[in-house]
Amino acid sequence: MDKKLVLIIQCFLSAVAGLSVIWFAFASVKPFTLDEAEYFARAAHEINEIGFKMYGNIPEGSKQKTRLEVAHPLLYNHLFALWYKIFGESTISGRLFGVFCYLITLLLLFYLTRICSPPETSWPVFLFSGILYFLNPLLIQHAMLLDIDNSILTVFIVAFCLVFLKNENETSIKSRLLPALFFALALCSKEVTTPFILVAVIIYRLLKRETRQAILDFCLIGIGGFLLFWFVWVLYCKFTGVPVMAFVEHGLANKGTGVARSFISNPGAFISSAFSGFTWPMVWASASFFVLLFLSFFSRVSSVIKKWHVEKQDLLWILGIIIWTVYQLYRPTPDMMKYQYPAYPLFIICISIYLVNLLNTPAEIILSKHASGKKAKRVRVVREATIMGIDIVLKKSILIYSAIILCITLTYYIWIGDPLLNLYESPYGFLFAYLAPLFLCVFFIKAFAPKIRMSLLVAYICILFMVAQNTALNFLQIRNYTTCESWLNYGERGLSKVVHYLKDKIKPGDIVYSRKDINYYLRDVYDLPAKNFFNTKNLIPALKKDRNYFHKLIKRENIRFIVIDPFGAPKAIQEIISPYFELVEVFGKFPVYENKTAIKRRKSKISG
Repeated sequence: MDKKLVLIIQCFLSAVAGLSVIWFAFASVKPFTLDEAEYFARAAHEINEIGFKMYGNIPEGSKQKTRLEVAHPLLYNHLFALWYKIFGESTISGRLFGVFCYLITLLLLFYLTRICSPPETSWPVFLFSGILYFLNPLLIQHAMLLDIDNSILTVFIVAFCLVFLKNENETSIKSRLLPALFFALALCSKEVTTPFILVAVIIYRLLKRETRQAILDFCLIGIGGFLLFWFVWVLYCKFTGVPVMAFVEHGLANKGTGVARSFISNPGAFISSAFSGFTWPMVWASASFFVLLFLSFFSRVSSVIKKWHVEKQDLLWILGIIIWTVYQLYRPTPDMMKYQYPAYPLFIICISIYLVNLLNTPAEIILSKHASGKKAKRVRVVREATIMGIDIVLKKSILIYSAIILCITLTYYIWIGDPLLNLYESPYGFLFAYLAPLFLCVFFIKAFAPKIRMSLLVAYICILFMVAQNTALNFLQIRNYTTCESWLNYGERGLSKVVHYLKDKIKPGDIVYSRKDINYYLRDVYDLPAKNFFNTKNLIPALKKDRNYFHKLIKRENIRFIVIDPFGAPKAIQEIISPYFELVEVFGKFPVYENKTAIKRRKSKISG
């Protein structure tokens, strides 16, 4: 690749990396919501407070099998607790754990590009990978979440691909020990996604017609890694008192059977929802990113079919497609994007290899070769002049044209606003406004420069539009109200204000029913008595039972405040509590109700 072009890409990568610091800084101060607060931040707090055996330390009289719910193997929880112990317990330090894993993944991508591409193109491939990685708003925003898939699981999956591909041609048992270790570490992180690694390896070996190697990989990496994981897990359970089957009962038994029943009962609706749900990752990673992904994929498939030469990058393709597709089918909702997260670094390397190969294409191939009859002679006459013209444009004018297109499209995509909000309000209108400029730009350039090869033109336009769409979305995320998951449950407002309101009003003996993330901040951050806080979701069955039962519950328990969850509590519940509770404040989406008796007592004290 031309040295000047490489230098330009290096400068652009440096600028994008600098901007990403700003984007990360704004997302790092967002409060933890829902599972982030309950399963990870609270768990880390209690591990550091109670000790390594926290999960098996069940409160006296409790019927629970573990102190907190064990949804998956607990490596992430203990690593996150260690992070808290070193850097302190705060929202910012918690968010930065994801950023740390994000940067470790980038470092691994650097070494992976050196394995998956020839030495002369590995540096340009990494430069493109870095730009795609730092610009991707889906990766930036989801890296900030407290969750397994977007942090240590991604690190272990990319590390597995690195050590496996580095030693894939070796036949010794020793060469499979390191891949087996990373497979076991991935299982210790999350048992659901990790088996896809083994499936991808087997498919990859079979495509290479290496049946014996596939069997060895299955036995040594798959079974060996699983046995290592299971040994460590059983040892941990014996030491801490956690039931060995805890995560199996929660994840594989409950959720797995639920998905199977949903598919069997209505497979058409199941698949249809997966296609309709594609709009979320499409706008968060950008439509242009997926166009480049499809171009890269079809180019790779075409190459494999023609030559039947399987390359190292094909393992990344297989694994990325499996992870992404399974979760797209599993439950195509916005919060599924974080589970598809490990697929994107793999896709980014594959796209980057395609782009570098495309830019290394000889100048003659850029021209359309479909000329016949009278046109053939004219094409031959102007071929040399046309190639020279393209060469001049590429060297002198392309940067100017690119800058103009980039500025116009960036302004436009900032103007049309938050994608998820627009999708909810006007899905078809937004999709037209979002996609139309991309297709119009390709159409007009092709009309004025018909000899430029279509794949090169589409790739060029998609790179420009992807930079514009992703940069616009990243800048939109620094506003006070957006709809990313790390932004207060997709733009939900009022959580912080509820916490600050309640922390100053709660007295010893008061009982508060609110959502688990609000409880986390009141109980664990502000150190209010833990026994006073209950999840509103647990109150709903009592509210629905009958008014007399609820009246007795209020008399028995000194319930002072009830905070209604905007998603978890219907309006009917507000009607049931209205005879006993008064609406005192509304913070964003959260109405706060206070016991009328407590209000009367407070007023009488003031008047007295």
